[in-house]
Amino acid sequence: MNIKGINGAVADVTDAGFLKTTTIAQTLEQVLAIEGKRFYVSLIETPTGAGDAFFYLKNTGTSDLGLGFVVASSDVDTTEIAASVVTGDASAGTPIEAINLNLGSTNTLDATILHAPAITGLTDQLTFGALQLTVANTAYAVGAAGELLVPQGKAVVMRRLGATGTIKLSLNVGVL
Repeated sequence: MNIKGINGAVADVTDAGFLKTTTIAQTLEQVLAIEGKRFYVSLIETPTGAGDAFFYLKNTGTSDLGLGFVVASSDVDTTEIAASVVTGDASAGTPIEAINLNLGSTNTLDATILHAPAITGLTDQLTFGALQLTVANTAYAVGAAGELLVPQGKAVVMRRLGATGTIKLSLNVGVL
């Protein structure tokens, strides 16, 4: 049996009265990329000392930002990176351009994103999630898109908790 819509489109219905449909399952990452709302951020930085913030992201838009799929490495063994929610404004830093993962989209990310050897002017509110980088020059990954939600006006930093050396960091940011 067929049912015709107002514009003449036909929907197929089984004898038992069930509508036959086709669905497409997509991950959040795929949907955000298709909509031009998924961005890639990367940096290479040598924090000045243990505990120094080397990455800063503040949501300056009206939508929540979902941070996830963090990949990091260090050029020295046994390095730990932690994320913190912070208040205040970053004192300095080099801006990082967020690259839209839909290369056909003109959408931009409404956020202040900086890196520096020691970002100051911030007060930690909550430290969470640590990523252990145990072997030098080895990439470690954690998370999925939208794992950490950053509401409008909120900011997060990444800190190297111990060791010395250069950190390579990349992560995805989705506009939710």
